[in-house]
Formats: sequence, structure tokens, C-alpha cells
Amino acid sequence: MFKNFRNSIIIIFLFNHCASYWNARKNDLNDILSLHLHTKSYGVKTRISILDFGFYYKPEEGNSLGFQSGLTGNLNKESLSIGWIGYDSFSGLKVDPDYKEELKQTIREKSPQEIPEEKKKYYLKNFEKEKRNIELQKRNKLYEIYFPFGTTRKPRETTSTFKEKNFYIPALTELDFQFGLYFGLGIKINPGEFIDFVLGFFNFDLYNDDK
Repeated sequence: MFKNFRNSIIIIFLFNHCASYWNARKNDLNDILSLHLHTKSYGVKTRISILDFGFYYKPEEGNSLGFQSGLTGNLNKESLSIGWIGYDSFSGLKVDPDYKEELKQTIREKSPQEIPEEKKKYYLKNFEKEKRNIELQKRNKLYEIYFPFGTTRKPRETTSTFKEKNFYIPALTELDFQFGLYFGLGIKINPGEFIDFVLGFFNFDLYNDDK
């Protein structure tokens, strides 16, 4: 009986480890390429590693439809380039900043049965987006990068624990192109993330993002 119990524990452990392993490989694969369709995007810029060139502006208020690091949808992105000085930020999926306060007020005023289904879907949708952003934050994929030095701090929306300045290592191997005339296109390829993906099969985590 003890032997069967021990074998069951070993099987469960191996199954969980295997699931975690393949989930990390999927995440590494998603980090290689990013593609965005912007609004309120003006100018053109090219970035090779931490060398930023161009004149470009895309504010946070503009939309960024696309995918990055496993997230797909309207992403919270901002970018500015003036010659070789600038910054890029990525805060995950766009979340309605007022939904929590509205939800609290709704709960105080109404019973669950009185809340319209449409509102429930709205609250749940924003909650799920926030959850995905937190998961990406744990992998150190949310950032504000400042050029030409590549220093970074985590976005303002995150907790104070993540506001210290440091160096954003994946920026060293990024190739980034942004173009816009109100409507714009952004493409980012990171060969270093491909190397991280390959090395991950041998349990070597180059960018310390297998979390």
C-alpha cells in the first residue's frame, strides 16, 4: 500500500513538472515576436539593441492591437523617440482603471441577482485581463525602458515592490521598428528570446523568465 502511495506521489510530481516545463517553453516561444497595429501613432523609429534612432510618438491613449509575450488584444503601450533618446513602455492588456471602484459600488447597492449579465461580463473581462497582466509581471515582461542606456523600471500601474531601476536584459537583443501616420505598425523581433527558447529545453533559463 505504501509503495502504491509513493508511486502515485512520484507520478503527480512528474506530471506537474512536465506541465510547468512545457508551459515555460510556450512562454519563451511567445516572447520571440511581437506585432502591433497602432492608432495615434506618428513618425518612424528603428531600434537595434539599446540604440534607438528616429522621431516617433505613440501615446498611451492610442490603441495597440496585436500580440506580445503571450497576450493578444488591445495592449497598453507607449513610445517616444527624439533622435537617439527615448523610451518604450509595455503594461500588458488595457484594463479599465475605474472598473474596481464601479464594481465595489455596484456590490454595495445591488444583490448579485440584480446585476445585469452584461455588467457581470464587463467586470469578469477586466478581472481576467488584470490576472494575465500580473502573471506577465511575475515573468518580468512588463517594463518602461529608457534609451540610450537601457535602464528600466516597472510600469506605474504595478506595485511599489517593482519600481526599482535596473537594466532590462532582453533589450540588448531586440530589433524594433515602429511607423505611423495616425494608424501605425510595430514589429519587434528578439533573437535572444529564441536562444532562451532553445536553451530552455536543456533547463537553462537565459532571461530568468520561466516562472
